[in-house]
Order: sequence, then structure tokens, then C-alpha cells
Amino acid sequence: MVPQGNEVVGRELSLYLIDYLLRNYQTLDGVHNFVNGVRLHIAPSINPDGYEDAVEGDCDGTKGRENANQVDLNRSFPDQFGRQDYDHAEPETTSVIRWTQSEPFVLSVALHGGALVVNYPFDSNAISANQYSISPDDEIFRYLAKVYSTNHGQMKTGKCGDRCTSGEDEFAFKDDGITNGAAWYPINGGMQDWNYLQADCLELTIETGCHKYPSSAQLAGYLFENLNPLVKLIQSVHIGVRGFVFSPKGKPIENAVIVVEGIAKNVTTHKMGDYWRLLTPNMQYTISVHKAGYLSQSIKVFIEQLYTLNFTLYSSS
Repeated sequence: MVPQGNEVVGRELSLYLIDYLLRNYQTLDGVHNFVNGVRLHIAPSINPDGYEDAVEGDCDGTKGRENANQVDLNRSFPDQFGRQDYDHAEPETTSVIRWTQSEPFVLSVALHGGALVVNYPFDSNAISANQYSISPDDEIFRYLAKVYSTNHGQMKTGKCGDRCTSGEDEFAFKDDGITNGAAWYPINGGMQDWNYLQADCLELTIETGCHKYPSSAQLAGYLFENLNPLVKLIQSVHIGVRGFVFSPKGKPIENAVIVVEGIAKNVTTHKMGDYWRLLTPNMQYTISVHKAGYLSQSIKVFIEQLYTLNFTLYSSS
């Protein structure tokens, strides 16, 4: 998803990914298997009004950042430390909220421009200060962020080669080109925190380059640099634990709570009893399932990459 209309590399990268997958689906086994192995949703732009206002060649300006109502969409979501109501949400924001709640999304990215880094939750904190705001899934967020940055030839250096000024690199990220959002700069109403907290979807913000609206002649370089990291990140949905929760008669149990010991963020099963939980590979976890009216279950497993774990819950009565 691309919420800023003037940060256009992400928009073009989304379109390029669609084109690449369609052109190569029948001819390249890797692409064929990739497409068949994920449920992929792509929204090239959620701010088309801003894109219409943006100006090609603009490196670090703000024209086109906001929608037609002069609202920055990436400050417009309900927030754990700020505005929490839906009453006056922008139509684009409402559409994204409905969309992310309609599907059991597992991993998502918001594509931005203006820096070269992967930003992970939390984006906000209670005092709006430039300090690390740790989420319950900090470990897996850092792992996923480095999947992208270390597969990007320049991002992993932590420096931005296309910066807009000739002076010091103001966006230099020493940790392999990744940063906690609030440690960089705190915002309220960001999309990635909302998706993580309310839609159980681990979202990263990918800053694809310091030049927000490069010329068309420069675009190919950005697409080349970011396509492989993006594909590698999408393939990371195949880590962690997945499975189903059923009754003894094989009936799916919806809204059962999946708990991973030591991680204070739970997920719930969906209407088919299915669940999916991204976890850092090569670690041991204790995973439990709970549902009112049923006996809870718990099991300890070692997860190398992807572990399938099904549960059968018996009535507590």
C-alpha cells in the first residue's frame, strides 16, 4: 500500500511487481511457485488525489503528500496513544480499515519515499519522544526488516545514495538499514501500528529511496534495487506456525485465541478455524490455544522455518 501521493517509487514498484508476476507466471518455476504459495493483495496507491498533485522531479517536497481534503493519510488511523475514534476518518482510511479487517492478513508493507530504510513498529509512544517504542513482536519485526534491507544492495549500508543535499547524510541507519519507527521520529495515526494492533497483521514501512519523485529516466534503478528484497520479504510469510483448531467432530472453531509464551500479542482463529503466526525461525516456543467453553491446550515446539500445528479442543463441560 502506498499512502503518500508524492512518494511515487512505491506506486511504480507495486505496478512493476504485478507486471513481473503476470509475465513470468507461466515460464519461470520460481514465479509460478511464489504466486501459488501466497494470497497476495496489492494496492498501488491509496492516495490517488495526492499523486495527481505531485510533481515529477521533486526530491524532498510535500506537494501531493496529502489527499484532496488536505489530510495526511498516514496520520489518520486510530492510534493507541492518540485519536482512537472512527467518526471523522478519511474515506481512504475507512476503506483500508474495512479491507484489512475483511481478510486474515499476516504480513504487509507500506511503501514510502524520502529515506532508505525499513521502519518497524511501534511508530508512536506515550510521550511523543524520539525513543525506541518496543512492540511485543520486536524480535520478528527486526528479523523481517533485515530480510528486506540485507537483500537491498544499498539499504544494508545504512546510507542513502540519492539524498537531496550534498551535505551529511541526515538519514544514516547503522543497524543494517533498519529502524524502530518512534526511535527515528514518532507519529500518531500511522497505518503500520494500526494494522499490527487491530488487524493482527505485521506491517513494515519501506522507505525506497531519499528521492520522493525521481524522474522517469531514474525509475528503472529504483525498481531493480527493490524488486528482489520485496519478493524475499513476501516469501517470509512461510515462517512461524500455522494450523487449524477443530472440535472433536471436525467443526472449525472460530475466535480461538492462539498464545505464544513470552509474546504479549495474541492472534485468533478465523471462520475456518485457521490461524497463522509469524515467528523467528530456529527457536523453541510454547504455543497454547484458549476458547471459552473449551479445555485449553499447550504444546512446546521447535520451529526451524514453518511448523504446522493443529489443535482439537474438547468441551469443558
